[in-house]
Amino acid sequence: MPTRAPSLDIWELFDIPSIEEGGVEAYLRTILVRCADWFESYAASVFVAGIDGVIRCQASLGVSISPNATIIEGEGIAGSALHHGTAIIVEDPSDNPILVNQVTRKRREIGSAMVIPLISNGRKLGVLNLARHADDQPFNKQDLAKANTLAANISLAVANWRMIGEIKSAHDQITTVFNLLNVAILTIKGREIEQRNQEADRLFGLGSYEDILMNLPRAFSEAANEAIADAERGHSRKCQAQNGATTWMIGASPIPGGGVLLFAEDITATVQATQELSRVRRLAEIGQMTAAIAHEIRNPLTGIRSAAQLVTSVPDMSEELAKMIEDEAIKLNELCNQFLEFARPAEPVLVPGDLASIAHRLAAVHQHEFEEAGVTLIIEGQPQAYISMDKNQIEQVMRNLVINGLHATSHGGTVTIGIDGNGFSVADTGSGMSEETVKNLFMPFFTTKPKGTGLGLSNCRKIVEAHGGVIEVESKPGKGSRFAVRFADHLKVAA
Repeated sequence: MPTRAPSLDIWELFDIPSIEEGGVEAYLRTILVRCADWFESYAASVFVAGIDGVIRCQASLGVSISPNATIIEGEGIAGSALHHGTAIIVEDPSDNPILVNQVTRKRREIGSAMVIPLISNGRKLGVLNLARHADDQPFNKQDLAKANTLAANISLAVANWRMIGEIKSAHDQITTVFNLLNVAILTIKGREIEQRNQEADRLFGLGSYEDILMNLPRAFSEAANEAIADAERGHSRKCQAQNGATTWMIGASPIPGGGVLLFAEDITATVQATQELSRVRRLAEIGQMTAAIAHEIRNPLTGIRSAAQLVTSVPDMSEELAKMIEDEAIKLNELCNQFLEFARPAEPVLVPGDLASIAHRLAAVHQHEFEEAGVTLIIEGQPQAYISMDKNQIEQVMRNLVINGLHATSHGGTVTIGIDGNGFSVADTGSGMSEETVKNLFMPFFTTKPKGTGLGLSNCRKIVEAHGGVIEVESKPGKGSRFAVRFADHLKVAA
């Protein structure tokens, strides 16, 4: 039997290039050569699980193994050792408690074998196999202990290789998505561009950060600078910038560890599609309005005509009839004003405003009405919530919702205005509404009030959507209603 050099130490097994230098197969083959020498084995092999979980032969020495050979956990000698997580010496499989129930086949030339599972942090990575000839000294417990030490180091190296492979695969996937996005993305640190995707190259060009800002329209460069400045202070920001017919959504967020992620998206087509959809819907609503106008005007006109006829036949009632005609004319004028307001496009003039201040002003103005009705008005939530808005239009929306809540709530009930950073809500403890009513609530001329025109909530929705927001309603019969107005992120303003 060959004799080992006394100076050979087990740690010499690890004096080899890293996996990163030569790849896992070269690394494992070098390990096997050292193992065969150290353990005086004529054959060695190592099976490692791939990313797909299949345990395949990665390297072999002194034995011919099919490239399609695999190990299944729990099956055969190697599979059983891996399943139990226990290194074993195999001479007669029937004598081993782990293998006694396995169908195994031992090669005649093998006198003794060691099967060592490769496990790292409880993760089963593969198996190391070593074999001696039948006429060589069998493996013993000391060999097994050394093999376990060796396997622990191999397992760590393989686990790291697997982790690096998984990270690289994830990186490749992210890079692919990164470059397929229709959003320009730049990572910036110290005003230097560290990474950029293909859309950024297309939208901004290939220059430096300063070159990009110089070549951008002023509205876009100012928005980008403001977003980056906020991100450098630790705050994410998103805003809309327009230059002529082109509209961009520009934003920035801080990156953990330093730096800023800047993104920009050309949303011109989206804005135009939204505007066109709004225009088509407005045309449909105006068509409905035309039919409603005839119906709504007919009643006051009938009253005026009847009063005019009576003036000539009943002269003594002329003063009373004149008052009737004046009242009906006032109704017509008010009706026309509402129709004009509905038909007029909402073009908000945006300035920073505090939603909480609007709520408190409305509470003061309508305090007497609430007291007369025996309804409590509550304001809750943030003490300040600044939004870029048309103050008059948003006050009109909030007032409409508050007064609707008052009319829907009986004596002893409450109307609550909730303020938060995303917008506001108005909730009441009134009678609530059916699903059918909620479904039609924002349709022009739909009303549940005897003297309502059905234009109030339609105008509210028009104003909110002109601000890039949404208005939603939750209601159930007998459980009250809640209207929520939510504004787009780019309208939020730091207090």
